[in-house]
This record gives sequence, C-alpha cells and structure tokens, in this order.
Amino acid sequence: MTLADYIAQPPSSGETGLALQPFLDTPVYFNQPPENRAQTLTSSADVDWPLEAKRIGELVTLVFYTDPAHRRLEQPCATLPLRECLQISFDFPGADAIALVNPDMRWKSFRKEDFERLLNAVPGGGYR
Repeated sequence: MTLADYIAQPPSSGETGLALQPFLDTPVYFNQPPENRAQTLTSSADVDWPLEAKRIGELVTLVFYTDPAHRRLEQPCATLPLRECLQISFDFPGADAIALVNPDMRWKSFRKEDFERLLNAVPGGGYR
C-alpha cells in the first residue's frame, strides 16, 4: 500500500498518526516561494518560509500533498520525506496538525501530538 492509497481509505475509528509509520520515508510535496525555487532541501531545517496552512475546526493544519502533479502545487515544488514534514509541524509556531492530500482531494489530518512517539524525538519548537 502506498501513502496515497492509505489516504484514500475511509478513516477508521481510533486512527492516529502512528498509522503513518510505514510511510515515513515516502516523499511528500509542498510549495516554496519563487525566490527559493532553486533551493535543494535535505531536511526540515532547510524550510525557512511560511507553509500552506488551513484552519480545520480548531486546528491550524499544515498541508502537504502526496503527488507532485497536484493542481495546487506550483512547479518546481519542494519535497521532503514525510518524516521531515512531520518534524516541521513542531518547528512552526501555531501549527497543531498536518493534512496529507491526494490529487483527487481526498485527505486525512493528524494532530502533531501523535508524532512525538512516532518520531522518537523531542519536539522542536524554535522559530525559523
């Protein structure tokens, strides 16, 4: 099963971010500002610009896409492994969750608290 296949499945009861474990090395995609388009990213520490965020209910959610051809992405888009994008949720102030979106607009969101155990790391929290 791919990450896009997983996102396309209906949510199951009790689903948490731990379900993302098999996909941590899968690339996900996001926009970068025009002045950074030539920049090659190697880690979440390289992302120093505002990311796409949506308010979903009470949560401020960072948005990442499962396919580089998604219509909401401007080419060339930025890419990092999902693991790094989960870390970004701790590094950007005010982010409460992430959403992963397929080209057909199916999506799932996950609270960043679920990622602490998944990443086995102390959350970041610095301002960039």
